[in-house]
Amino acid sequence: MQQSMIGEIVRTARRSLLAAFGLTALLLILLPIERNHSDQAIAAATEKARAASVISEQIRLEDERLTMSAWMAAATGEQRWIERYERHLPAIDRDIAQAKALAPSALSRRFDAETSKANAALVRMETASFEAVRKGDMPRARSILDSNEYRAQKKILSDGTTRFVHGLTAHAAKDLANVKGRKRVLLFMLSLLAGASFLGMWHLLNTRLSRLEVDYSHAERRLHMRAAHDELTGLLNRRSFNDRATEMIERANASGVGLTVITMLDLDNFKDVNDTLGHQVGDELIRAVGRRIMNRLPESAILARLGGDEFAIAANALDEAHAQRIIEEALGCLKETFALHSENLRISTSAGIAIGPIHADNVDDLLRLADMALYRSKSDGRNSIQMFSPEMDESVRIRRELESDLRNAIADGQLELHYQPLCNAPGSDMSGVEALVRWNHPTKGLISPALFVPIAERNGQICELGAWVLERAFQDARRWPTIITAINLSPRQLKHPDFLSTLKRLVERLEVDPRRFELEVTESLLLEESERVQNVLATLHLMGFRIALDDFGTGYSSLSYLRKFAFDKIKIDQSFIKSIETSAEAAEIIRSVVNLGHALHMTTTAEGVETQEQRHFLEAAGCHQMQGYLFGRPDTADAIADRLARQHRAVA
Repeated sequence: MQQSMIGEIVRTARRSLLAAFGLTALLLILLPIERNHSDQAIAAATEKARAASVISEQIRLEDERLTMSAWMAAATGEQRWIERYERHLPAIDRDIAQAKALAPSALSRRFDAETSKANAALVRMETASFEAVRKGDMPRARSILDSNEYRAQKKILSDGTTRFVHGLTAHAAKDLANVKGRKRVLLFMLSLLAGASFLGMWHLLNTRLSRLEVDYSHAERRLHMRAAHDELTGLLNRRSFNDRATEMIERANASGVGLTVITMLDLDNFKDVNDTLGHQVGDELIRAVGRRIMNRLPESAILARLGGDEFAIAANALDEAHAQRIIEEALGCLKETFALHSENLRISTSAGIAIGPIHADNVDDLLRLADMALYRSKSDGRNSIQMFSPEMDESVRIRRELESDLRNAIADGQLELHYQPLCNAPGSDMSGVEALVRWNHPTKGLISPALFVPIAERNGQICELGAWVLERAFQDARRWPTIITAINLSPRQLKHPDFLSTLKRLVERLEVDPRRFELEVTESLLLEESERVQNVLATLHLMGFRIALDDFGTGYSSLSYLRKFAFDKIKIDQSFIKSIETSAEAAEIIRSVVNLGHALHMTTTAEGVETQEQRHFLEAAGCHQMQGYLFGRPDTADAIADRLARQHRAVA
């Protein structure tokens, strides 16, 4: 019986061991499968969060691009900002569709409900602003973008996007929690099966599962890391920067001590690096720039990559001088050479600074003002740090005032034409005049055409202005029938579909002889719609007008252009004339242009002649005609008529 009991115990033990070994073997088979499944779940959740972060940041970036384009169009009236807006508009719709595809249906529907109407409302308001820009109503265009409704819809889009990212991150975290739950079930089963004889096996398996738990924890941290940081550099992304910078501003405002400096910066001519050395070198340069700046910033400061080669800095400062010093020290390290992939690169940066609460009290406005200062840095030649100043806004305000006043200038008789003499060489006899428009503003005095003509170009008034110049010049030229009158044409004016018909009606109404007029066009016109331009110039020739190419040598002119467009005159730009006495190269260029004019049977006119030495050189070179202060400054039609009368009396 004892043996039977022992046998039974042995058999029971054997059965138990066999069952334990069988179940253990089954678990050992299931464990890699579960691990593989868990890894796939981790990878899927991580990738979903990463993709959501990337797409959400792209939505924010495209939204900001659209907003900046709308604001710049409303501020400047330039068509290119509207065109930039229209190029980027489809991108935000595409990104929103991709974002919804990543999420569960309930989260996607909520995201769509929260943002689609706001996005559509923003597009409608921005489109209305553009319509106002096209009509020249800049105050209306800006008021739309500055309205409470516009801000509200912007906030709805931003908040909805933020909630979507948080929701998708939470969904990914829930997936990870489910994986953890399966791990706990496995652990419980092992604890039931394991006994003293299997303690080592249990320990081995528990260690393995603990390692899995650590992996899960790391995966969770990576999820949150990727949602808050730029993937290329590991720096903060735009959303995280805005949140952290807002906290810094609120703390500084609450304490009443210290300032918050916000800086926008980018790398000058970064596109050349990508184009010449490839995107791999460009990406490595971006990472190296981020590392260098971080090493130079104070510990409490933050750095973000906003996209491309654009970075943003937020730091605490004691005063404006301290703020400037922080940024100068942080960016000074970028002057040192970067050794990347056997290439030694030297770069420069442009940066703009805005300080809270001096310039603004919230991060959005400070970023906008810093971006305005960055734009000034680039406009002034790049490679500099510009502090925002009210004058930057003031210059925009002045342009807006002039834009508004210019609409009434023609109707109110504020514009007038002055005429600069064109003199034969040799001698100083006046053989023609060039019509130059002036604006006699009732409160601001005489305004240079260099200021208001570009404004007219941007807001679409240049055609109306050009028509007024043509009509007044035709009328004034009746007083000097023996000389030629030159009139400048704007490229936009000449390409207008009604230009030729308007000009023909004007010629007929005023009974003008086109042979007494010379129409001047610029070189930039030759690169745009060459066939159409060629047809227009050919029609002007058939009407009897002479055609002159202005500022020759500064742009794109070539012998093929001169032959194709059959100009009657080429005008040598004054920049070459000023260099005659100091630059042998400029003197040789002038001789070559004059010889080219003779070979093509074209008149050559030298602009900006101010000294007798310049005059003698041009006479020796064979230049046909000269223009400049040496022969007379621009003057009124009465003064030109008097001078011409004196010239005729002297000849008689």
